[in-house]
Formats: sequence, structure tokens, C-alpha cells
Amino acid sequence: MQIKNNQSISKKGIVLAATTLTVLGGANALHVQADTTDTTAKSATTKVAETPTQSAQSNANSAKTAQNDAQKTADKATADQKTAQATADKAQATADQAGKDVTKAQADQKTAQTNVESAQKTVDDATPTNIDKAKTAVTTAQTNQAAAQTDVNTAQGQVTDDQADMNTAQSGVDSAKSTTAKAQTTVTSDQAKVQAAKDAMDSTKAKANADAAQTTVNQKQADVTTAQNSVNAADANQTKADQTVNTAKTNVATAQNKVNSTKSELDSAKSATNAAQTKVNNAQNTVNTAQTNLNNASRDTSDLAANGITVTVSNAAKTATKNLTKALASGDSSQVGSALNTIADGLKIAYKPTSTDWNDGVNVKPVNGVTTTSLDFSSAVDAMSASQKQNINTLTTAIMNSIRTQLGLPAIVAASQVNGDTNQRSTSTTDTDGGNMLFGRAFYPVKKSNGMVDWNVDPSNQDIKGFNMALLKDALFNNGFVSSLSAQQLQQLLGFTTTSDYKRTLAEKIDLNGNKVTITTSALSSDATVSSSTTDTSALTTALNNAKSALSSAQSALTSAKSTQAAKQTAYDQANAALTSAQSNLSKSEALQNTAKANVTSANAKLASAKQALTTAQSDLTKAQAIYAESLKDPEVKQAALTAAEGELAKANTSLTTAKAAQTKAENVLASAKATLATDQATLKTAQAKLATAKDATKNAEAYLAKLQNAPATLEAAKAALVKANAAVDAAKTKYDNAVAQVTQAQKALTNAKTVTKQAKAALAIAKANAKTAQAELKTAQQKVAMAQQVVAEQARLASQKVSTTSTVKSTAKTAEAVTPAAASVTVGTKAGKHFANKRALPQTGEQTNAGLAGIGLSLLAIAGMFGLGRRKRRV
Repeated sequence: MQIKNNQSISKKGIVLAATTLTVLGGANALHVQADTTDTTAKSATTKVAETPTQSAQSNANSAKTAQNDAQKTADKATADQKTAQATADKAQATADQAGKDVTKAQADQKTAQTNVESAQKTVDDATPTNIDKAKTAVTTAQTNQAAAQTDVNTAQGQVTDDQADMNTAQSGVDSAKSTTAKAQTTVTSDQAKVQAAKDAMDSTKAKANADAAQTTVNQKQADVTTAQNSVNAADANQTKADQTVNTAKTNVATAQNKVNSTKSELDSAKSATNAAQTKVNNAQNTVNTAQTNLNNASRDTSDLAANGITVTVSNAAKTATKNLTKALASGDSSQVGSALNTIADGLKIAYKPTSTDWNDGVNVKPVNGVTTTSLDFSSAVDAMSASQKQNINTLTTAIMNSIRTQLGLPAIVAASQVNGDTNQRSTSTTDTDGGNMLFGRAFYPVKKSNGMVDWNVDPSNQDIKGFNMALLKDALFNNGFVSSLSAQQLQQLLGFTTTSDYKRTLAEKIDLNGNKVTITTSALSSDATVSSSTTDTSALTTALNNAKSALSSAQSALTSAKSTQAAKQTAYDQANAALTSAQSNLSKSEALQNTAKANVTSANAKLASAKQALTTAQSDLTKAQAIYAESLKDPEVKQAALTAAEGELAKANTSLTTAKAAQTKAENVLASAKATLATDQATLKTAQAKLATAKDATKNAEAYLAKLQNAPATLEAAKAALVKANAAVDAAKTKYDNAVAQVTQAQKALTNAKTVTKQAKAALAIAKANAKTAQAELKTAQQKVAMAQQVVAEQARLASQKVSTTSTVKSTAKTAEAVTPAAASVTVGTKAGKHFANKRALPQTGEQTNAGLAGIGLSLLAIAGMFGLGRRKRRV
């Protein structure tokens, strides 16, 4: 921000530089004139401004052409460097591959040399004596191999015979076991017959055994009937349980479908509720925005204190104004300069941000993406809403009005308040991104404990994240033109540019549009009236009402959506509860089903056991009844039967003993056959190993003999391969040397290309800087022309207002003696800061009318210094 006497804007010690540009080529006069003008001034002023403009335009065109040429050169150099880099990379890759090829060729060469040496040694060994020895070794090896093959054949034949003997022994064992088993069965059967014959000897006991067996059969038959009834009952229970499970599964499926359908309906209801909520949120935001816009537009900007602004005018300034108006009324304009300086020194304007301004955000994205900085000022000006811009405009007008009225002069009002005609005095357009806020680097705002804004050099955790009206107003009011109004600015604002405007009510229109601010000052005609309102809020009120109506509709829709969602939620909860109950019933039914299945299995097992017991009892009954029938025969017959049974049992036992002995003998024969087979298999394995050794010896002897016999041919082939390998090494080395040379050449070309590119880019940077400078000079020249044209327009306007004779005009001009400044040096915007460098460029008497009109041009430029173009007077 602009600092007076290098005063820092914070304890960080920030000092800004300013670039001074003298307007209209010299120290032009600032001058009070009558409501008339000399029409001959137009051509003279235009001539002064047009020549430097043409020259500046030519320089700018030349600089632009030079920049374009430098850009083309830089682009070509960059492309050439890219090509050179690609060539160098390709050459390096080729060299790397060539190096690998050399390594491989040298390895092949070493192998070929080893082969030659080996072949030469074989030739040396291939004497007739050694060849004969090798032949003898081959014959011996072949003889040994044949003998070993005979041993293997003999052993293999013995193993085959042993296998046949073992198979025969195994068949004998199997047959003996079968005979033993049959003999055992006969013994068991004969033992039962002997026992039956013995039992038949006692008819009473036989009768009791038969009766007992019958009782057992009857009991077992009853057990079978009971078990069958249990099976029937278990089967019935299982069938019932299966039906219950099927029904429960159907109920679960039905309940799940209900849950799915109600869940889908609930999701749709939730989506509808969310959509309705979003509409309500959007509608509420619209209402909030409309309300804020209306509040801002309706804000009482005439109450500066309520807006955190104080305007103080010293008694000395008031006295100077009073004396000046008296002097001008008597035709004396000599006090204008000193009076304006006294007024400028006596003004104090300060702004303390209000909570409203701190909370009134400006929707702008920070340049650094995170924290608000001074670099965001221009974007913030551009991003202000219409109501925010109106607030700035009306506050600025109120500040000017407070100054003027405290000095005892008529009011300054907003142009929108005027009903009737106005006489436009000046219109000036300038950048909004000037003054305090363009530092060429970022400064970080923080909110101090007293509610003020401080701009720091370095970021901190107290930095403000979003731009707001407090920051923007601090930049405009505490660090802009209002904090250091110059004499030139005050001359126009207070109406001292003509002999009558200071007596009139003035209208001011300040338009912030994009990155420009346009200030238009007009004098009210005698029949114009002023309304109390500075803003037409009807459109904003309508917008607010419409927003509220939309919000009410959205809220009604949201209420309905929530009600529908609640109903769907209830249905979903009920469906879930029904599903849970159905799943519980299914679990219980499946548990009963499993129990029923287990009962069926158990009942069937018991039935099978009962049936087996019945079968056994029936068999025992049959045997008991047969024994009882035998017991009824004569004793002699029964004894004879017993004796016969015992005789058969004795025979059976003898046969069993014989069978067991035969089985033992057969098993011994089998064991002997297995042992013989194992021994002969070991012999075969040994013979096979000796045969394998003999074959290897024969193969090696034959190979060595062939090696000796083929040694000369092998040596010649090895020598030929070595010659080929030597040639391959030489070729690979040559290729590698060529590749390295290409790399060196390509690297040199790349280095040259980089140098050319660097030089071209440096030249481009210089050309861009020159073009930028030339463009700035052109803009300055154009500003001169614009000011000159404004002077001419003002002259023409004043000339058109002539209503008296030439003598009257001359008399009037004589009465309104011109007041001119002593060398006004005025600065316009640079990126380091825009301000008026010489506040003490005071109006003085004695200049001519044309010089005075040029002074009006300077005044136009001076008032264009608003919003940061004025030199800082103090820091609050």
C-alpha cells in the first residue's frame, strides 16, 4: 500500500516504489476559469499530444514485431534443440549397443582361440601308437560290455523263474487256506449237532427250551410291531415338519419381497426428500442473497459513523474555505492555491470495519488458491455484487458530501438522486487495480484485535481465507485517494474549477465495472431537485419476495416429502419386523424338521434291530422244537444219534488238523520262494550296474579314438573359426569407434543448440520487456491525448454556453482571474503503485485561459486517482 515518508503498513516494514510520469509533457497549469473558453485551444492541445502518440505507436509496433521475430527465433531454437537432443540420444544408444557387440565379439574370439589350442593338442596326441592303443581300448571295452550283457541276461532269466515259483507257491497257500476254512465250518456244524443230540437226551428240558424260545419269538414279534409303529409315527411327524418348513420358507420369501419393495419405495422417498432439501437449501441461499442485496442497497450510507467511517475537517480548513469563497465573490482568485493546501492538510478520513463488512463476503477465488492476499484486490472489485458496488459508490459520495458540507459549501449528492438537468463537468476512466493494492507481490491481511485490517509481508495462521467488504473498503478508504486528497482533486470535488461550481450542488456518479472505475462530476441546474433515496430497491424487493415465495413452495414440498418418507419408513420397519418373525419361525420349523428326521432314522434303526432279533429268535425256536421232537424218541435211538454225531465231529476235527498242517507247509514254501526271488533280483541289479559301466567305457573309448582320427580336420575348422572371430572383433571395434565419433558430434551439436536456445530465450525476454515498455509508453501517450481531448471538449462546451457579447465575455473573463499552480507533477498508475506524487502543486495566479483548461485536464486525471491512486497521507 502507498506509504508516506516510507512509513510501513505493518511492523514488517513494507515500502513501495512509485514511478512518476509527467503528463502533457511538462508542468501544466491548474487554473480557475469563468464559464467560457477559447475555442482556439483545441488545435494547440491536440498537436502537443498527437505527435508523441504517433511516435509511441510506431515504437510499440516495432517492439511488437521484434518480439514476434524473437519468439519465432526462440521457437525454432527450441525445436532445433529438441531435434539435437533426439539425435544425441539415438547416437548414444547406437554407441552403447556397439560397445555390447564388441564385448560379445571378444568373448567369441576367446572361445575360438581356446578351441584352436585344444584341437592342436589333440593333433599332437594323435600319433600312430596312440591311435593303436585307442583301438585296443575300444576292443577291450566292447568285450567287457558283451560279458556284462551275458551276466545280465542270465540273472534276468533266473529272476523270471523265481517269479513263476513264487506265483505257484502263492496258489498253494490260497488253496490250503480255503481247505482249512471249509474244515473249520464242518467242525462248527458237527459241534452244534453233538450239542443238539445231547439236549435231546432230556425231553423235559427240551420242552422247556422250546417253550422259552416260543416266548422269545412272541416278544420279539411284539418288539417289531412296536418299532414299526414308532417308524410310522416318526414318518408322519417328518411329513408334518416338512410341510411346516415349506410354509415357513414361503412366508420368509413373501416377507423378503415386501421388505425389498418397501425398501425401494423408501429409497425413492429419501431421494425425493434429499432433492427437496437441496431445493430448500438453494432457495434459502437465494433468499439470503436477495436479503443481503436489499440490505446493502437500503443501508443508510448517509450515516457514515454507522458504517465505520469518520470524516474530520479542521477549523483551519473551514476558515480557509470561508475566506476563499469571499475572495472569489469579489473577483480575487489569488488565495485558491494556499486555501486548497490548507483544506487538504485539514482533512482526516478513517474507516474501521464493521461486523457487517467483515461478514459480507466477496466471491473471488484467491490467486494462490488458499489464502486471500493483496493480489486478489482487482478480482474482488470485479466480483462485487451490484449492491456491494452501490454501497461503495454511495459511501464515497457521502464522504465527499461530508467534506463539502463541513466546509460550508453546498452538498454533493449521488447522480441517481437528481431529478432534473445537470451540467456534466468531467468524466474520467481509470484502472481499479492501481494504488495501494498492486505491490508486485502478495501481502496477507489479518484482523487485528481492535477490528482493524493489517497487511503483512509473510503469511501466518491468522491470515483471512476469503475476501470481504472489510478488506476491500480498507484498501479503498484507508489506503486510497480518500486518505490523501490532493489540491488538484479537491479543486474539482469542491467546485473550484470554475467561478460558479463551488456555489452549486454537485452530483457525482462513480461506476465500478470490471477493472475500470469511471467518475462523472456534474453541476445541478437551477431547477433540479434532489431526492432522499440513492438507490431504487424495487427490483431487489421483488427479487426477495420471489425468492421467499420459491422458498415457501420448496419448504412445502420438503414437508410433503418428509411425510411421505416417514410413511415409507414405517412400512419398511413393519416389513422388516415381519421378515424377522418369519425367519424366526423358519428357524424353529427347521429345528423341528431336523429332530423329526433324526427320530425317523432312530426308529428305522430300532425296527431293523427288532426284525433281526425276531429272525434270530425264530431260528432258535426252530432248533428248540427240533430238539424237543428228537427228545421224544427212544433213549437207544437218541444215544445212537449222539454217538454218530460225536463220531462225525471227531472226523471233522481230524480233517481240520490235516488242513492246518498243509496250510503251514504251503506258507513255508511261499516264504522260501520270496527269499530266493529277492536274492536273484539283487544279483540282477548288480549285473545291470556293471553293464552300464561297460557301455560308458565303450562309448568313451570310441569317442577318444574318433577324436584322434579326426584331429587334423577339427584343427582346421577351429583355425577358420578363429579367423572369422578376429574379423568380427575388428568390425565391431570399427563400428564402435564410428558410433563414439557420432556421439561426440551429436553432443557438440546439442551443446551448440542449447546455447542458441538460451540466447534466443534471453533475446525474447528482452524483446518482451521492450514491447511491454513500449506499450506502457503508448498508453501514457494515449492518456495525454485523451486528456487533451477532454480539455478541447470542455473548451467547446464552455464556448457553447456564451450568452453575452464578446465584450461581456471578455469582461467576465477578466473578472474571473485565472489561478494556476506552480509546476504540477502528476503520476499515473504503475504496477508498483499509482498516486499523486506532488500534493503541494498549488494553484497560483497569472496563467492564461488555455493553461487553465489544461489544468482542468489534470483535475480530471486527479479525480481518476480514486480508489488507490492518491498518495497515502496517514495510516489508521
